[in-house]
Amino acid sequence: MIASLLSIGLISLASMSGSAIPADIPTPAKIETKMIPVIQDWKTRLKNQDAQIDTFVSKTISLTDPNYEPTDLVSVGGIPEIGEAGRVNKIRKVARDSLWMMARDFDLTFWQPMIVISAYRSAAYQQRMWDLGKCTDSLCAPPGHSEHQLGLAVDLFDASTVEDYYKNPKYVAYVKWLQKYAHLYGWTQSYQNWEDIDEYEVEPWHWRYVGVELATKLHKLGWTLTQYNRFQYLMDWR
Repeated sequence: MIASLLSIGLISLASMSGSAIPADIPTPAKIETKMIPVIQDWKTRLKNQDAQIDTFVSKTISLTDPNYEPTDLVSVGGIPEIGEAGRVNKIRKVARDSLWMMARDFDLTFWQPMIVISAYRSAAYQQRMWDLGKCTDSLCAPPGHSEHQLGLAVDLFDASTVEDYYKNPKYVAYVKWLQKYAHLYGWTQSYQNWEDIDEYEVEPWHWRYVGVELATKLHKLGWTLTQYNRFQYLMDWR
């Protein structure tokens, strides 16, 4: 990210001056070489506080307590604008309150309840999913690494297949609505850029509560939480 920005800046400087880049200024290739170990190191510098709203976990970054369980879990349901497709889900109260507000506005738009198919999942539950063969490395976090374990993430809508989120007009409209408005309620789509950036496949159904301030910042930047955390630690290193 920083290397790309520096590259653009150097090219622009050369264009305005009409001269070549001076020899004593590092070339983009040299800058990139220096940045590689830093990008690899940012993950080891992160110290999680598991109960924080902006706690970051990923395939390679775990919760401080791998068996962490939130103390303020409440039922996801309780209003007609939320559906659970026959399931019973829990989520942290701070996220549930904002989810209810978002669901009410979603219902006013589509005249349909917002279906939550999965919310909080314990480390033991996540392990069972792996043991039963329901998880793949590109779609499922290991126990102790899942946003669902934070009690701050939900999987939405009851599509039959992954393709429905891209091809079924109903689900496409639902996802586009969330991408446009979810930040106003404090929610962000965690996985948008495939495995080379976000460590998982794109998941239009997976949404994470981070609070309105951070969600709005991510929306304006067009970044995921992974990209934001990587950038923050690169800037700290500078």
